Amino acid sequence: MKRLMILAITMLLLFFVSACGNSEKTIGSNKGDIIVDIKNNADFDIYSIEIGVYKNEELKATQGSMNADGSKLKKGESLRFELTGNDFNLDGEINLEVVIEKINNERPKEMSFKLENAQQKEYFLEIVGDSITNPDIKVVK
Repeated sequence: MKRLMILAITMLLLFFVSACGNSEKTIGSNKGDIIVDIKNNADFDIYSIEIGVYKNEELKATQGSMNADGSKLKKGESLRFELTGNDFNLDGEINLEVVIEKINNERPKEMSFKLENAQQKEYFLEIVGDSITNPDIKVVK
């Protein structure tokens, strides 16, 4: 009986230890992974940022982000977007579209730019401008 109890406890411990392993791959490990870091340096309020990835004028992926409490993004604060190549192939030229919103859902024109061979790269962008109707986005690195 004692041996059976020790065997059961040992098996239970092995089960828990094996469940603690991390089977997820880290960003950048898959062909096509892209990281986009967008910093707010604008002189107007931004509450959310959405990005869209297009290839051959076809939407491949979208992501949006905002503070959990709905507060505005502070000047100098950044939002990070991770796009994995599991969902789409980003060989060649792609277009990245960035849309920002204010609390009243006022939207400026979409800001977009081309990325060549974007896979496994990290991009640092910066939103600048003095009004939501005329924002600009710059590639920092």
